Amino acid sequence: MIPRFNVDIDPEIPGEAAFWMPDPDDLAGDDGIGYFHNTWNLGEVTREEALEVIEQERTILDLVELLAIGVQEYEQVCSAMEYNDPAALPERFSERVGSDAIIETVGDPSSSEPNFGCLELGVAGLSFALATVGCVPAASCRSHFEKHSWSSCPVVYLAADRKQAAWLQPLVQRAGCGFGIDEERPEFLLIMAPSIRQTAELAELILATAAPAGGEGPAVDGQDRLW
Repeated sequence: MIPRFNVDIDPEIPGEAAFWMPDPDDLAGDDGIGYFHNTWNLGEVTREEALEVIEQERTILDLVELLAIGVQEYEQVCSAMEYNDPAALPERFSERVGSDAIIETVGDPSSSEPNFGCLELGVAGLSFALATVGCVPAASCRSHFEKHSWSSCPVVYLAADRKQAAWLQPLVQRAGCGFGIDEERPEFLLIMAPSIRQTAELAELILATAAPAGGEGPAVDGQDRLW
């Protein structure tokens, strides 16, 4: 299963949104922006890099939907893949039909190749897609079924100018996502969703709709389209 969170979704851009982009100097290092813990700057992301993460997410989401029974197992399976930790998988998980692809994705704890671009399942693809069209993802969370989850639903914090936000708005609405503002960090625009299915769908829509370099929409570096 892939759980849905009980959250109000508004696809309209908040009237109090602060449209801005970080100075290039703020993005020169590896550290993220916005004083979030354990974040880093994605930097320039190519279309191919974003596609790789999005396609991996698409495959894994279908398997998680099929194989994870209940929210506890959902957390276990997601965490196992995100941290390359086979021990986190549910007991006797390998006996389930179709589990091979997830077990292969979990890999080895010593692996130097992080899954989902070292971000969390369901919000990694969206973070990468946003970066390809010139937005600056600042933080993300798929939300967790635990007491101290810092987000109550899947979310990506981003910096975007007015033109970028306006371009994103119909895609956000079509994917079933919404916008929001965090009162503690009002400089960032939030993209929120009731589940990681919607954030993953939005990631695909962004790359499918984005124009190649030199086109009218936000530029990406390749000509191929997802759809």
